[in-house]
Amino acid sequence: MSLKRLCMFLSLATPLLVAQGCHSTAANLIEVPAPGAQARVSTLNSGLASDVKIVTGKSFYVDDLLEAVVTIESLEDEPLALEVFWEFYDADGVLMDDTTALWRPLTLAALASKQVKSLAPRAGAVRGRFMVRWPLED
Repeated sequence: MSLKRLCMFLSLATPLLVAQGCHSTAANLIEVPAPGAQARVSTLNSGLASDVKIVTGKSFYVDDLLEAVVTIESLEDEPLALEVFWEFYDADGVLMDDTTALWRPLTLAALASKQVKSLAPRAGAVRGRFMVRWPLED
């Protein structure tokens, strides 16, 4: 392939590759274990992580139900439209089904922090997982 053809190919392909990476809907997440254990953040979407930081996660029990709280922070100077989702797991690592669980829209104000919390659907949960992503395009 000649240098001229290679340059033309790269000039046409580069915008497509960059645009594809900008619209990733992969979610970043944090595992929030039972009270007293350390939460763990997983960054699957570096583009999202440059705009939204998952700061902390903690949990506590309300009667027999695990409640988890996550703090997220905007790193942008404009409001962000996001979607968030919670899952809860029992001691065997089995997902506790919640038929009402859906990705919910969340607007995060510019350069602001926000706490997002959820309660396990039933007793027996030992950890939660919080996920945040860009909204899916229709």
